Formats: sequence, structure tokens, C-alpha cells
Amino acid sequence: MIREMFIEPDNDLHLNFCTGLLLIQELCKNQRGKPVLNIEKFGMCLFLVNHPLILNRVLAGLGNNQIYLEAVEIENIRSLNPNIEFVTHNTKVRDLVRFMIINGLITVTEPDTCLLLTENGEMVTKEMNGWFQQRTQIFAKNLKSIINEPTTKLLNMTIKSFRA
Repeated sequence: MIREMFIEPDNDLHLNFCTGLLLIQELCKNQRGKPVLNIEKFGMCLFLVNHPLILNRVLAGLGNNQIYLEAVEIENIRSLNPNIEFVTHNTKVRDLVRFMIINGLITVTEPDTCLLLTENGEMVTKEMNGWFQQRTQIFAKNLKSIINEPTTKLLNMTIKSFRA
């Protein structure tokens, strides 16, 4: 019996690593320069960027403009098979953060445990280019409008959108 294989996007370390660095770069601080991206919000944002259909539903539910999605972002394995586990059980998110810390790309502030890029992390994100990087930055910029919402409200909106 031959089984078709595919990479499950939520479990792909390299994909989440690149997406995560771009998210931290864009969302780590508010307009006043205060660190705001804690690990729970990071996991939520990572899930939403990896699932643009759900991101659009959350944006619409919070009264924000939706993002124009390209066909490849709508008709793919990721959109057909979203894995809410990435949000509700954040072991994978913590492992990803640990991996980025070990590689010297991010740091965690004390005592509020917010994520920030290091100089090495900034250099890596500057080297990223192409369609994937551009789309991730567009999604992240739209997430800026909702990043200050309480984590529980974002989680509820995400779960509600997931079931829609």
C-alpha cells in the first residue's frame, strides 16, 4: 500500500521558524515601543498567519478590514486542515520559542515574558525575501490592529471562526 505524503504545515519547523521570526519582528512592540508579544499571543498570531481564512474571519469579527487572499492561500492543505491544537496546547509554540532562543535569534523580557528579536534575529529576517515573506508581513501588519485585544478574546474569536 502506497501512502501519499505531505508536510503538515503546523508541524513544519522551518516554516514556523521563518513565520515566527517575521511575526516577532513586526509585532513585538506597540507604537510606544513597549514589548507586548507574549508567548500566548505569539502562538495565536502564528496560528492566524498560518490560516489566513481564519485570520480574515477574526479580523471581520473585530470590525477590521480583511486581507485579500490569493488562491494558493485559500485552496491548500493548511486551509483545508487547520489544527487548533497549535493554539490550545502551546507545547509546540514553546518548543519553537526555545529553538529560537537557543539559536540566539530572540530573547525574552523579564518579568512580563515578551518576545524580542536579537541582533542576530534582525539579520536573519533581513535576509528573508520573496513571496512568502511579503505575505507573512502583510498578515502581521493586519494583526497589529488586534494585538492589544485580550488573549482570551482572541482565542474565543479564533475558535468561533474555526468552527464557522
